[in-house]
Order: sequence, then structure tokens, then C-alpha cells
Amino acid sequence: MTLKLLGRNTFIFVIWTLIYFYCFNWFLVTNWSFHIFYGWHWRYIIQQWWYDGWVIQGTYYWTFVISLFLMIPIWVIGYCVLMTIPYKRIKEKLFWNLIYNKEADAKKRERKIRVPKKRSHKETRPKPISNTFSHSVQKTSDLLKTDNFMIEEDNKAGGKSLYPSERTRDDFGVNAETPFDREEENEDFMSLNLPEEPKEPVVEDLNKIMQETGCQVLADVVVGDIQIDWLAIAKDKIYFIQKDSEDGEWLADEERFNNEDPLWYSESSHRVSPVTLLMQKQEKILALLNKAGIQMTGQCILVKDKGTIINAEDMMATWAELKVIVCRTNLGQPDELPIFGAAFSMENEAASQETINELKQVLGIK
Repeated sequence: MTLKLLGRNTFIFVIWTLIYFYCFNWFLVTNWSFHIFYGWHWRYIIQQWWYDGWVIQGTYYWTFVISLFLMIPIWVIGYCVLMTIPYKRIKEKLFWNLIYNKEADAKKRERKIRVPKKRSHKETRPKPISNTFSHSVQKTSDLLKTDNFMIEEDNKAGGKSLYPSERTRDDFGVNAETPFDREEENEDFMSLNLPEEPKEPVVEDLNKIMQETGCQVLADVVVGDIQIDWLAIAKDKIYFIQKDSEDGEWLADEERFNNEDPLWYSESSHRVSPVTLLMQKQEKILALLNKAGIQMTGQCILVKDKGTIINAEDMMATWAELKVIVCRTNLGQPDELPIFGAAFSMENEAASQETINELKQVLGIK
């Protein structure tokens, strides 16, 4: 029993005991004025009724006695029933939309990008826009000529020059404000929620990567009813590599409940955790090898080939405790998962051909 499961059962025991005995005591006090927490009430029954040979008569007293006898059995049965209820599964069904929408909203916020602002009029003088003036094109050109002359005069005098748009507004009362004059409005204007660009697939040759680290690679391995995409065999270690090509967005969960395999959830379905299935395959194959006298250690590697694990960042610590590497390749997401080449970048001592042949013979691999 794990510490987490022990804490859960203890919590249920305390809450159920308090509620049950409170309600049961209320039932006895209401009907027979008997308080189960008063010692002298119990002594009265023992001394006055039991030792004096009291004979139970009438439905009223028979119900009282039967209630006392059933007090402990009902409490035990109720506790056992409460422990079997899958509270986590109920919570996931009730709050799935809330959890999923929260993750989806977080991803949408991450997709929002900001376009760099253009330089303001303080750095680059903007060209005048004709439709912002109420005057004709000829009048505008005359104003600009006059303004250029005034700028040259200011420069000769050593004074601070003004931009044409400022002189036009100040001297002629013309509203010549350009879209670059208000930085705050420009910032809001430039903040766009553009559609997400398609992700480029990660192109990797998995066989080549494993062979370059010194492993002998066996692809599409079938041992009895066990199927594994790759076995990468080193001198004293076997890497069990399984590709997960389920598309869509998945919420991973590796917690076992009531001896049931953990489940991964999508918006419309669920499936047994591929991490758990891979660990079970590793356990069975290593047991066959140990039975044949071949001592090898194992390492599970799950490669996400398609789809997204929306809570991958939160599950990293759990996968590390299980000693399982979860990585990505091709169109697998999210980016927090390492690519296969980085996850498998380790040097291994090559296994002898004799060891390889013996291992194939034990597992029945051609």
C-alpha cells in the first residue's frame, strides 16, 4: 500500500466514523433516550437488565436490542463500501470540461504572439497621409514647402526643429495626426492573435541514433503476445522503445486505483497508459531472460510520434520516479518533451554477438 493510498483510506475512516456514530447516537437518543457515549447507560443495561434476567418483550425493545447488535457491523460494511468508490474517476467525469478547457486556454495564450512595433515618429519621420488632410494635394505640398523652409531657419538659428505634422497642427489648425503619434494605441493595434503556424516535424532516424550509441537494434520484436517496436541491446542493458502514434490531445495519468491500470484521457475517450503497458512488457521479457540465466537491466523509452500530452510538464517528475523516459519525434508535442536524439544520447558498450544470439534464442526472435 502506497503512502498516498494509506492517507486516502485514513481520511475516509475518520470522516465516516465521525458521521456514522453521530447519526447512530442521534437515532438511539431520539427513539429510546439511550446515549452510546454515556458509560452509565451501558452499566444500566448490564446490571439492571442482563444480570437480573430481563426478558425482551415487544417490538419497541426488540428494535432497540437489534440496533445495538448491528451498530459495529454496519459501521464496518459502510467503511468497506466507501473505500471501493472511485472518487478520482468521479471527479474527472464531473470536472473534465473544466480541466480540459483550462489547459486549452493556456495553450491559446501561449500561441498569442506580438508583432514588433515600428519605430515611432521620434526616430523616423512618417510620410504625410493625404486622406488625413482636409486640404487639396496642392495645398498640402505648399504647406510642406513652407514647413521645410521654417525647419532650415530653425537649424541655422540653433533652435529645435519641428516636424511637418506638428507645424501643420500648430500653425494652421489642421488635424494631421498620423497613426504613429500615439504609442499606446499603436501598441494595442500591433498586438495580434495570429493563427498558429503548423509545426515542422522533427526528422530523426531512430535506428541510426541507437546504433551510433553502440547498441544492437532489433525492430518490430514479437515475443509471444508481446509486441515492441525496438529493442536496443547493449552489453548489460536493454532499451525498450515503443512509439505512441495516437493523435489528438491527451491528459496523462500514471496513478493506479483499485488495482486498475492508469488511464490517459482525451476529450472524447480514454485508454490505458502506454507508459504502464511498456513497463509491463519490460517486466515480462526481463523475467524470461532471468529465468534463462541472462542478467540484464532495462530502460523504458516512450516516443510520442503524433498528438500532444497537454500535461507533460507536470508529469515529468512522475515519469522520473517510474524510471521511464518520455520523449518526442516527428509531430509529437509538446516542446517540453526532449527529442529522441537528446533523450537517447548515451554511450553504451556493445554486446557480443554470442549474447545477442543467446537472447534471440530465449525470446524466440529470428
